[in-house]
Amino acid sequence: MTPALKSVDTTITKSKPDAASVRRRLRENGLLIDDDKGLETHRGELIVDYAKKMITSERLSPKSEELLRKWAKKIKKEELSNEATFINVMWWILVRDDRTVKKTAEEQEDADDKVMRRDWDMDHLKYRLDQEFTRGYIPTLDPAENEELSALLSKMEGVTNPKPDLAYGLDEDAFDEIASTANALHKDLTELSDQMYHTFFIAEFKSHKGSVAEAKNQACRGGAVLMNTIAMLREKAGISDKDDAFDHGSFTFSLAFDPYSAFMYVHWREIRGPKEAPKTFYHMDQLGQYALREKQPVEDLRIAINNVLEWGVGARKTFVLDMLAKIAEKARAQAKAASKSSGNTKDSSSQGGTRQSARVKEQSEKKGSSSGGGANSRA
Repeated sequence: MTPALKSVDTTITKSKPDAASVRRRLRENGLLIDDDKGLETHRGELIVDYAKKMITSERLSPKSEELLRKWAKKIKKEELSNEATFINVMWWILVRDDRTVKKTAEEQEDADDKVMRRDWDMDHLKYRLDQEFTRGYIPTLDPAENEELSALLSKMEGVTNPKPDLAYGLDEDAFDEIASTANALHKDLTELSDQMYHTFFIAEFKSHKGSVAEAKNQACRGGAVLMNTIAMLREKAGISDKDDAFDHGSFTFSLAFDPYSAFMYVHWREIRGPKEAPKTFYHMDQLGQYALREKQPVEDLRIAINNVLEWGVGARKTFVLDMLAKIAEKARAQAKAASKSSGNTKDSSSQGGTRQSARVKEQSEKKGSSSGGGANSRA
């Protein structure tokens, strides 16, 4: 699985802003990376704790020494490659077409036959390379209203509007007719990347020419868009956020990496301030750091990535399907109410017309009666 990916290496120029400047602007506009205040809230603490446990959970497939040897050999050769080449060669060593899963009771032939290899495609996993997200959903931050920020962001590849090097979501086959209808009703929110729905994981890579700090800034923006759009969908479904709890639609993941190290992040949103003037913050908190020249960190990274994908086609997909069902039900109820209201208006109009016709007829009969009496008198 080595799909073609156009290189998006950023040309280094004297006018290019440094990552620290962009990071500061992001922070000033509520997009926060490793912000301590996010962990001071009970909900933020719960989300980060759950995410850390999730990505470090053991996989059913055993550690592969062959895989690690292949990685070690390839990364030395690809260290100076451009972004496209590096991803096309290295990523698919960590993420294969299939993985090991538990068999259902019906699939087991004997007591020892408990696991099997299963294609990701069978669980509707889909990915997109180097595709820009739907425009208009970067939260809080609006470069058009901030000339200084706009000038900075316009010079940094992939930051103005998210365009992840790699993004994972769900294939259209994951949805039945009702869920597909809900997706179509809110296409801009559900299909950020062409023909891929409900993105839950993005990866941003920088070659040796770039900086992993830039990749983190890009992941911050992309993750914020994911959290902003699903918050809009939650509202349409009538699913509220709670201050002291979370669900599988409350967070998402990203990875920022270069040829030397990788950083896994979890994203969530937080509303601060009084009810009359609340402000929304978008958090991105580090879950793990991985040295890409050492065996165990690479194995840990493989486990983390595949656990995120497993969550995406498991618990996260279950949440999305339930949310879409609620959106569809509300849409049906609204359509029914609108139809009933329209029918009442027509009935009222019809009844009014009938009453008016009756009055006209009555007046006409009275007039006719009056005219007839006069004629007889003259006769």
